[in-house]
Amino acid sequence: MANTVHRGYPLPDVARDIDEEFFLFQLTVLPAIDLDIHNLIEAVAGKADSGHGHAIAQIEGLIAALEGKMPAETTFTLASLSDVVGMADAPDGYIPVKVGDQVVFQAAVSALGDHDHTITQVTGLSTALDEKTAKSANLSDLANVLTARANLKIVPITQAAYDALTKDPDTLYFIY
Repeated sequence: MANTVHRGYPLPDVARDIDEEFFLFQLTVLPAIDLDIHNLIEAVAGKADSGHGHAIAQIEGLIAALEGKMPAETTFTLASLSDVVGMADAPDGYIPVKVGDQVVFQAAVSALGDHDHTITQVTGLSTALDEKTAKSANLSDLANVLTARANLKIVPITQAAYDALTKDPDTLYFIY
């Protein structure tokens, strides 16, 4: 005997008479269909309407999750972001520039590429050079220039290499 694919209801058998098929349909197929429809109605009756709602307290864990969030009125400053470096120390007129995974502050012209400065245009350079000169007084007898530079922490470097570098505050970088 053949059955339906999904629910396995018996299909009519062409070898039988219609009165036999009707009798079998009435005894087996109709009760099975009736039971399936009843079960569907019961299942749907237990479901929520698509436009229903819940109070916050009815949703398990929601209040605790919301308490761990930041208030909507919270505002940020650029300096408060973890990937922004040096904003507090940047002189007026410096702009933010993305370098790797961080944002650093540079003079606008330095962000454009190679350029020149006088010593007075570089904040703190004159003082740093004076300090290096004082430290170099005891290195005058060194014959090796590279060793002297290393001892003084003087590093000649390109702008691109400098921008990508983690800076040592005790090192003087000469950008060429």
